[in-house]
Amino acid sequence: MLQDQIGHMEYQTSSKNIQIDSSGLKSPETVLVDPQQISIIFQNCLHNAIKFSEPNSQIKVWLSDEEETYQKLHIKDFGIGIDAEKLAEIQSQQVRVKSTDGTLKEKGTGLGLQLVKQFMDKNQGIFEIKSEVGKGTEIILSFEKIKRETPSNQLTS
Repeated sequence: MLQDQIGHMEYQTSSKNIQIDSSGLKSPETVLVDPQQISIIFQNCLHNAIKFSEPNSQIKVWLSDEEETYQKLHIKDFGIGIDAEKLAEIQSQQVRVKSTDGTLKEKGTGLGLQLVKQFMDKNQGIFEIKSEVGKGTEIILSFEKIKRETPSNQLTS
């Protein structure tokens, strides 16, 4: 699904000459998510990474598996970053975040990451965002793995 969303962003990436490096996407674990909501999550995260990246730059996408319980997806841009005040607004969900123009004056609604956070909560996932002004933003989406259990009637030797 993520590769599909990357493909859907081809116009935006080519217009800014941005490369999305998805070589870090190995075979993912099976995770518990709503397919429509996960599609919107990926779309919003990739759109923001492109919007706030400088032309002629790169976005990295990879999976990590440090935990038993969660499969983590990282989306990192090397764009303008988010200041601490706006980061707190995004994470609080108490106020509607005022949209910020992208690096080429792209407009937005200010709802993208709030929607991502809400959908991650609904899917028992974890939404993390790390950012430093002038150095870029990393979004980490942690999805609950589906545990594969051995059937109780199966014998092991």
